[in-house]
Amino acid sequence: MDLYEFISPNFPSDKKEFPIDKKEQVEIQKDVEPIENSQNENQLLLKRIKELESLVDILQSERKEINTRLQSTEYQKASLETLIKELKDKQGYLIEQIKTVKDDKDSTLKSNIEALEKKIEFLLNEKHEILSSNKQLESLIETLKTERGNLEISNINLLKEKDKLIKELEEVLKNRDDQIADFKKSISLLENEMKEKQSIIERLTENNIDYKTKIEELKKDFEKSKQNFIFLLIAICFVMIITIIFIFSNKLPDKKSSSSKPSIDNSVEKSIENKELKQELVTNPTATAIPSDNTTTQNEMANISSHPEKSKSENTKKDEKKPSYNMTSKDDALSKKAIKVRTNGYQVSLKALTTEDLSKLNSALNIASEIDFNRAYLVTIRTNTHKITKDFAKEPKISVIYRNGINYETVKVTKSYYKKIKKNIEIKAIITNEKNINPIGIVIGPMNKNNLKITIV
Repeated sequence: MDLYEFISPNFPSDKKEFPIDKKEQVEIQKDVEPIENSQNENQLLLKRIKELESLVDILQSERKEINTRLQSTEYQKASLETLIKELKDKQGYLIEQIKTVKDDKDSTLKSNIEALEKKIEFLLNEKHEILSSNKQLESLIETLKTERGNLEISNINLLKEKDKLIKELEEVLKNRDDQIADFKKSISLLENEMKEKQSIIERLTENNIDYKTKIEELKKDFEKSKQNFIFLLIAICFVMIITIIFIFSNKLPDKKSSSSKPSIDNSVEKSIENKELKQELVTNPTATAIPSDNTTTQNEMANISSHPEKSKSENTKKDEKKPSYNMTSKDDALSKKAIKVRTNGYQVSLKALTTEDLSKLNSALNIASEIDFNRAYLVTIRTNTHKITKDFAKEPKISVIYRNGINYETVKVTKSYYKKIKKNIEIKAIITNEKNINPIGIVIGPMNKNNLKITIV
């Protein structure tokens, strides 16, 4: 409760005393000095008190208007808060004016001042009684008293307790409409008096600017530290991803060796079935039944796909010294057993066909009566429909790898057909070898837009 309520004659007399600091009482008592009795000055004091009462009435009316604005919009709530702050500042100014009046008055006014002080003490006791019934409002007032000397700290506290203060003020103002109206009336008059204290406000604003600059500096430092932390976190994640990739690459060597995307133009081709070929050469030594003078070793066969240029040069040198050997059907490396490969969602099988096998084929793949050939092979591809193009399904592209010089030659597919089974597709193609030299492997593809190729040797 402010000083305007203390000096108002309309203020209820049955209210109890508000708490007041002992330091303020001592200051008031020191300011009161004995003055000579003067009836004229006593009248002036009474006139001054009436003026203050009129000011309080005006303040209360304007306070009522501010309450309605606070209830209507949030902006009016903010304006009421600022007006309350100004009222707190004006309270100190009025206290200083009262002290000045007391200093200028004669000792005859001492009795009147003592009566006024008793009334103020009574009202302070009443204020203490009201605050005891509302613990939240009491804690806020105590905080404002303790932080009264430092305006910046009080502003921070008011911002933190903004919502609570508005709710508490709304509850108090509902029961105190008349007092709020008096406060509102006095605000307009106090604004003129507030101009005299403009210098004090300017100093306070300068302090606020200093605090804001310090806060901005702290924010900049925080942003820098935040960026450094994010950079460090990204670096840690990058290292972890590289570590995980390295671990998986070490744990899954078979998948790398089984996947094949060769490029014939650049002479870099990875074999999908090097390991299978080695096992076949060991378990079926007759698969490469060639005279000892012209036979390639197992190591040379295993390195055909990984080092095609090297093998080509080495075999070329051998061909210069020794005559080439034309294999018979018994020496066909692909005729021993069906080769099956599974990689990246593709199932590919290669099988050398006999005359009996050709007679048992579907009519769409029957070529026995159409062309002359040395040997025929059935290539079967099963995969998801989206993993191959329509052009490849209609006309599969297959290249043959020969043993002499590791030559690649695109072979025209003699017969082919495909069928779709739900989301999957099965392609069957017949390729024939018209040369005397039997092949050791095939290259299927490109099969899709990514130029995927599968090599079987």
